[in-house]
Amino acid sequence: MQSVLAQSSIDQYTAKAYFQTSSITGGFFNTSAGQEELTSVGQSSIISKEMWVQQGTNDWVEIGDVKGYPTPDGYNAGPYWAGHFYAKQRSNTDAYSVSIYEEHNYGTSGVTGSHSFKVQVGNPSQGLYYWDYYIDNVYVNSLLSNNASMDFVNVGIESNNNDNTFNNGTYVDSLYYRDSSWKLWPSNVRAISEGDNNTLQWRSSYNSSPSITYTHP
Repeated sequence: MQSVLAQSSIDQYTAKAYFQTSSITGGFFNTSAGQEELTSVGQSSIISKEMWVQQGTNDWVEIGDVKGYPTPDGYNAGPYWAGHFYAKQRSNTDAYSVSIYEEHNYGTSGVTGSHSFKVQVGNPSQGLYYWDYYIDNVYVNSLLSNNASMDFVNVGIESNNNDNTFNNGTYVDSLYYRDSSWKLWPSNVRAISEGDNNTLQWRSSYNSSPSITYTHP
């Protein structure tokens, strides 16, 4: 799904915690439950619990769980899916200077339980960079990016429909990022409320375990 910091038309309701630093080359998180704690209603509706590693507003890689009708090209809804996915967006990469979004499902629809998700930069190719995707510590795929490193890490819930919802108190933990080495998220994560972009009172609460809990009325 599109990133909240990009302010696209896809991401209308979000609850996220994020922090900004320099030279991020990877991200990792764990979830005790994924799509089974998300509720998606209606055709073309979609809700996700996931991680974004992002540079600026138009370049990012993402991975996590989604429920509903994902948009593999960023525009057209595909068939119903409730499970793992991974994606990326690269800015200004075709002849018309249009950002290119690419999304893939992984595994089996309806998967439940605890899972881990990781992205990290791989080897450069002709001035571009592959980012490698892992689910449950198993290599999944590599997708091209414009960036050897990113500036933001976001983990949260995103929806395109105000009738979608999630289990109150759902959470993620084991939050890591990589620059020169893998590190836990710091205790002073900045601007948590800036990732809570909705009229539904969805909220993200960060603690220095580190973990993030997501709530709603």
